[in-house]
Formats: sequence, C-alpha cells, structure tokens
Amino acid sequence: MGGGCSDEKGYFIEPTVILAEDPMFKTMVEEIQGKLEAGESFEELAKAYSDCPSSQKGGDLGFFPRGTLVVPEVEEAAFTLSVGQISPVITTARKLIR
Repeated sequence: MGGGCSDEKGYFIEPTVILAEDPMFKTMVEEIQGKLEAGESFEELAKAYSDCPSSQKGGDLGFFPRGTLVVPEVEEAAFTLSVGQISPVITTARKLIR
C-alpha cells in the first residue's frame, strides 16, 4: 500500500506522488516554509497546497492511536510534536513526499 491517507469515510486515497529531489518541488516546499516562517496560517497553507482530504480541515488529521497511520514518518512526527508545533518537512523512507 502507498503513502496515502483516508478520506472522511475511511476510504484509502492514493496520493499524488512527487519525487523529493525534484527541483520544482523543492522550490514549492521552500516557498511554503517561508510563508510559515513569516507567520502565515498552517491551516490556510494546507488548504491551498495539500491534496490530502485532511486539507479541507486545515491539515488536521484528527485523533488516531499509534500504529494506525499509513506513513510511519508522519505518525512519528505527530507523536513527538507539542500542540501547535510544526514539524520540519517529512521525507518518507521511499523518498517520496505528498
């Protein structure tokens, strides 16, 4: 199974896969990081840039127990961050980022 997420009904959504090494992707990531550092809202940026169903909720993944997310790197970040903290960019073990 890929690195996707589930929609509100629990159906698996296969992500649009982008190679992390793609220069255009790196430029977009840097642009988003700059906007976050300038104080723009994570929620608004998630709505504008994310293709995951959680984007409609500002990137909020909701509550989930350990061991249930498809992408372990995202789960690890989620359980190590403080409330309101934003992680660095997460690159998966497959070197793919959504």
